[in-house]
Amino acid sequence: MGRIVFSGPNRFAPEMPKPPKPITLADGEPFTPQLAFGIVLRRERLVRGLKQKDLEDDDKLVRTYISKLERGERQPNLLTIIHLAKCLDMEPEELVRETMKLISEHRGT
Repeated sequence: MGRIVFSGPNRFAPEMPKPPKPITLADGEPFTPQLAFGIVLRRERLVRGLKQKDLEDDDKLVRTYISKLERGERQPNLLTIIHLAKCLDMEPEELVRETMKLISEHRGT
């Protein structure tokens, strides 16, 4: 849930999470499955009002690695996908399905 903001007309209204900024690729930058997964991961995290730190798992999964996943610089393994899905209150197949959907949409353009 969002944090409480004490300003404006309703001082006790929860702050809504900001929508993610659209991803723009540099000329010639490929749209990889890793990038698609990162976009989906970031979108789902922000929709739930979570921070990257909320997805950490002791020493195995740290914020810097999650950041690299979201930027498409790393590729998650199965255990990572399962952990992230649990943190996001999703099934792992939902994360994969949303990633495949995004890949399909991108190829259609």
